[in-house]
Amino acid sequence: MAETLFAQPFFVNIILPFIFTFVLLYALMEKANLLNNKQAHLLLALAISFFFVGVPSLINVTQIIIPVIAILVIIVFCLMLLYGAMGIEWYEKGKPHALKGWVASILTIIGIIVVAFSLGVKKFLPPLTPEMINTMAFIVISGIVVWIIVAFSPKHK
Repeated sequence: MAETLFAQPFFVNIILPFIFTFVLLYALMEKANLLNNKQAHLLLALAISFFFVGVPSLINVTQIIIPVIAILVIIVFCLMLLYGAMGIEWYEKGKPHALKGWVASILTIIGIIVVAFSLGVKKFLPPLTPEMINTMAFIVISGIVVWIIVAFSPKHK
């Protein structure tokens, strides 16, 4: 039987965490314009990523975080598509948009909660039943939908 690339330990334990940390660090340094030099950002991101791959406990955390971030990115793109279909501007040049901040805050909180539960924080909390999680998710999603409809409905003068 043929194995996929994701079944290879070298790819999963070395290559994916390296690419993840390298891209994240390089993008952050470029966005913050940390050293005012693209080559310096590149070399620094490469060096930190190589050191990062050398620490096994960081690799384990990265293997937990990568799927969570992928799901959160997909959710953000779906929300942007939904807002675009409703005619809501996600970002206008030169104008801050409160909706973008709220979505980023909510997704950050969700990401932190998912990573915390993946790392074992759930043993300190009472057990959550699937029914309780479904009910809480339904209430939160319903509240967000109502807020979007009310906040962006046309105002009559």
